[in-house]
Amino acid sequence: MTFYESHKKIEFLDRRLQREKTARIAAESILEAKSKEVYLSNQKLVKAVSDLEKLTIAVEQSPIIVLMTDIRGVVEYVNQSFTVISGYSKRQVVGKDIRSLGLILDKKPMEGIKYVMQNKALWQGEIQGTSVTKQVYKLKISISPILDKAQNITHFQYNCENVTLQKENELRIYNLAHHDSLTQLYNRFSINSILQQTIISAERNKSLMSVVFIDMDRFKQINDTHGHKVGDVLLQQVASRLSGTCKRKNDYIARIGGDEFLIILNDMQDVAFVALIAKAIVDVLSLPYFCEGQELRSSPSVGIAVYPNDGQSAEELVKNADAAMYHAKENGRRNYRFFTKELNKLVEEKNMLEKDLRQALDNNELELYYQPQIHLGDTLKFGVEALIRWRHAILGFVSPEKFIAIAEERGLIYELGGWVIETAFQQLINWSSVSEIPIKMAINISAKQIEDKRFVHDLRLLVDKYKIVPEMVELEITESIAMVNPQQSIKTLKEIRSLGFELAIDDFGTGYSSLSYIKNLPIQTLKLDRSFIDNLEEDIDNAKICKAAISLSHDLGLRFVAEGVETKGQAKYLTDNGCDVLQGYYFCRPVPASAALVFIRDYQTHSF
Repeated sequence: MTFYESHKKIEFLDRRLQREKTARIAAESILEAKSKEVYLSNQKLVKAVSDLEKLTIAVEQSPIIVLMTDIRGVVEYVNQSFTVISGYSKRQVVGKDIRSLGLILDKKPMEGIKYVMQNKALWQGEIQGTSVTKQVYKLKISISPILDKAQNITHFQYNCENVTLQKENELRIYNLAHHDSLTQLYNRFSINSILQQTIISAERNKSLMSVVFIDMDRFKQINDTHGHKVGDVLLQQVASRLSGTCKRKNDYIARIGGDEFLIILNDMQDVAFVALIAKAIVDVLSLPYFCEGQELRSSPSVGIAVYPNDGQSAEELVKNADAAMYHAKENGRRNYRFFTKELNKLVEEKNMLEKDLRQALDNNELELYYQPQIHLGDTLKFGVEALIRWRHAILGFVSPEKFIAIAEERGLIYELGGWVIETAFQQLINWSSVSEIPIKMAINISAKQIEDKRFVHDLRLLVDKYKIVPEMVELEITESIAMVNPQQSIKTLKEIRSLGFELAIDDFGTGYSSLSYIKNLPIQTLKLDRSFIDNLEEDIDNAKICKAAISLSHDLGLRFVAEGVETKGQAKYLTDNGCDVLQGYYFCRPVPASAALVFIRDYQTHSF
């Protein structure tokens, strides 16, 4: 081999070696890249597994009930929350049809499943279930589809929230708002709404309907002699007998006052029918009552007004049935009377009382009394509620319920309410000039005032005129007032609140008490109706209602006032359960301004 050939061969081998070296480096680079890729993939897989484990744990331990079924409804997964509420173990559930697990999938949820299948979209609703131990529970449910890559439904996922307690609370609140707690009949607010709807129906169908007003004779004497507990038992027996007498589906019965009941009789063929019912009511309510081992006697006075002849509005029918009831009472009791034109005499008497009331306003013959309120555990120790009084020159003391009703009926209430507010403001100024004790003033306002567009403007003028501190004035409204026109009422109340006044719901528990509505009101205080305080020491249910109402008030961030406190036992129970303010005869009756100030100055903290 020549030198030249040897040189060429060396060059060839060198180039080959270089290529191999380059290839090796490239291969090593590729291997390194692939190794890194595999490592990163492994890391992602580890993270994915970890995330999946976390998700599985989260779903398993979630308070939300989760179920998964195949397209046929066969259960493939349930979490722990379902086993807890249903009482079934996972082994008992998986592989079973979802309808066999105590869940009531009736018309609505089945329509929901159909909707999910047709639209591949979420459906929400409510269902009921029964546990292994026969406990009924209620669920808020959402059903959603699980889709494969081809967008076909392969499974259904059920997410459920246990709303059993919420529904029970809503039912309690509803019953408290719409039913009388003693008799479980409708209350005044509910029956008034029902009556308005009944009138509309009767007008549309050209049919007769009647309002029957019942007052139990001698009830006050029985109550005063034998005590509230016996009186309550008697009223419950009255309610039971009325329910047994008026059994038609479209008859409605309500307790609208202490011993007053109202019945709506629908779809009557003639007036003779209501006469038969009225006689049956008189007969059954005149039978002896057995209460606490005692035989008691009471009988009803019944008044009847028939639509459309005796009135075409709810207010007019109730008013005329009430007038007929008094006519029955005046004619020996234990009977019934239909409203007649002769009863217009009552209207004439009202006209005379209205005229005298207008004169009393013009001549400053009205006065305010003040009932002290005891604030517990508060920097502010005292408040008062302003209560209007009228001592007629001839008739003597006229009940506020009587002349306030006339003022509302005859368009005097705005003027009368304005007089109360201005007089109360003046009294605050007078007290502040002679005493350093801060006193908060509670003033009742009516629906007519809330509805009147002048009200907020006139309030602002009075604040400027008397330079009072609005925060020291609490304006009280009833639940039914706030529901007259909810949106407008809330708007007006917010405007009042913006002036600095505090607002209170008065007579809480006798009207519309929906939590969802109350929380939207700009109020600071709930004032429990005195009917719940009356038998607090003897009636366990009333005691529970008081305790629950105090808790509800505080949960909503509101002050709680109990009115009608008449005994030391009542005061102690309310105080022990966190009541904020006490008011009632146990402390002081409504008294003139000077006597109220003396009480406040001399008051020594009660020890219950």
